Amino acid sequence: MNLNNAQLKAFAAVADSHNFERAATTLHITQSAISQRVKLLEDRLGKLLIIRGQPLSLTLAGERLLSFYKQQQLLECELLDAIGENEGSDFTTLALALNADSLTAWFFDALQNLMENTNLLLDLRVCDQNLTHHYLRKGEVLGCISAVANTMQGCRTIALGAMTYRAVASPVYFQRYFQQGVDAHTVQQVPAVDFDQLDQLQNEYLLNEFNIANGNYPKHRVPSVDAYMSLISRGLAWGMLPDMLIESQLSNQELLELSPGVVVTVPLYWHCSLIKSFTLKRVELAVIKYCQNRLSPL
Repeated sequence: MNLNNAQLKAFAAVADSHNFERAATTLHITQSAISQRVKLLEDRLGKLLIIRGQPLSLTLAGERLLSFYKQQQLLECELLDAIGENEGSDFTTLALALNADSLTAWFFDALQNLMENTNLLLDLRVCDQNLTHHYLRKGEVLGCISAVANTMQGCRTIALGAMTYRAVASPVYFQRYFQQGVDAHTVQQVPAVDFDQLDQLQNEYLLNEFNIANGNYPKHRVPSVDAYMSLISRGLAWGMLPDMLIESQLSNQELLELSPGVVVTVPLYWHCSLIKSFTLKRVELAVIKYCQNRLSPL
């Protein structure tokens, strides 16, 4: 069975944007044309691909088709480059998923040399490290960095190491709230900061260090790494930050540990499709090499 490329492209645009209207804008065609192409593709395959709801979601058949399309596009681009059809001017786009702290702390350092010397474009999905693998399972990306160790069907998994986090606050914050020290009572009365509703690092620290399990304490919610760090640096909250981002601030005592020497570790794993893509392999090798030198061993 031959699949219509225009229909596949329309389906992938809807799957990526989770919206027919945005997909139409991306492809510079009408929304009715997008809908018609997706419907024709579903009719041809005899399978429902997209569940029309709020938000849109893919069926299992849709997830598998999206993964196939992403792989096909990557391999086609690599083939054209290999036979000289791209003439060194076209770029190869690779969709990946990772957590915000890895993105901020080390990901671009790991890929700096590769991106300087190849025509690689990144299409990144950023979410909690416990959820990034869902993007890979759904076919939206071809690789991800995840805290989940289990290998998915059609993929391989490589342990990268662990990021270590410490509970920190500014000297101003310590002067305001912790003059008598940090204890189980005080730490539940003062403001902390969460990244989002899925952020469990503060809860894990409190459970491990003070046997506090209820998570009932005042907290800001700031879904930006830079803004999260700024809130802590300004003396407005305490929070968990990775060692890779705060080495100099700890050394200069611009930040102080609530519990010196106590860390919470987050294991990280590289998951990727088994397709024979040299672009994906180059990214994998760059990530592994960097993490072996910079992350804590698992």
